[in-house]
Amino acid sequence: MKALAKSRKAIVALVMAIALVAVGYVAALPKSAEALTAGQIASSQPISYVLGQPWAPSWHNCYSTAKGCAVLKTKYDQDCDMHEFQAALDPSFTKGVKWLTSTLDNVSSRGLVPGKTYYIRFRNYGDTINGSSYVGGNLCGPWVSNWSATKAVKTCYSPKKKNKLVGKWKLVKSSYNNAMVKYNNRHGGKFILTLKKNGKGLMKDFGRNRYKVASWGITGKKKGNLSVPSLVMGGSAAEYGTAKVSGKKLVLKMKTNSGKTYSMTFKRK
Repeated sequence: MKALAKSRKAIVALVMAIALVAVGYVAALPKSAEALTAGQIASSQPISYVLGQPWAPSWHNCYSTAKGCAVLKTKYDQDCDMHEFQAALDPSFTKGVKWLTSTLDNVSSRGLVPGKTYYIRFRNYGDTINGSSYVGGNLCGPWVSNWSATKAVKTCYSPKKKNKLVGKWKLVKSSYNNAMVKYNNRHGGKFILTLKKNGKGLMKDFGRNRYKVASWGITGKKKGNLSVPSLVMGGSAAEYGTAKVSGKKLVLKMKTNSGKTYSMTFKRK
């Protein structure tokens, strides 16, 4: 009798888990019940049968920035209740296969082997099409889409290093006119150099004028080359130099086309 009671409880729990999955409460399910979603998705009818033509969802982006982790971003689909992701170490999806289900369009897949190339695809699961449960008078759900295009992603072995040059820097010293720097700093003036991840920059002078800074070779490094507009320095041509970070200090050594040299020292703003 006790065994029979336990089996009845197990059946009730299973039915409730399937019901919760059907209405999208995946986050509330225990780990033992999450496995039901894969079977439910696999047993649903193909959306190509419902629509009369094949259809597959699209990626928004897929990449890796942390050890053994892949970021999975899918394009929004109003009729999708759940995404099912599949990752493997080969394009035929037979080696090292891992599964992940999620109701979110942006999810991180952890537990992958660091430094390995994974092939990742996904499909959508839902109960409605264009917001309706019926298509042509027929009940359309539950349905499952075709597989998306496959993305090849190499998982990071270690977190990517932060770019030391990127950020805002305040000028604190300059060999070309240090007296002006000290005067403006005492009276609230600012000379700010901003370097961005995309290799571009912006320089704001004492008069609050803004100048674009063409920069290159700075991503992921502690030093790089910069091209600074001559208007900031009062020169007659573009000026080029090398920026280098040491601790919280950035030193910019400049050289004009006329051969003049000077240095500028910045600190983190």
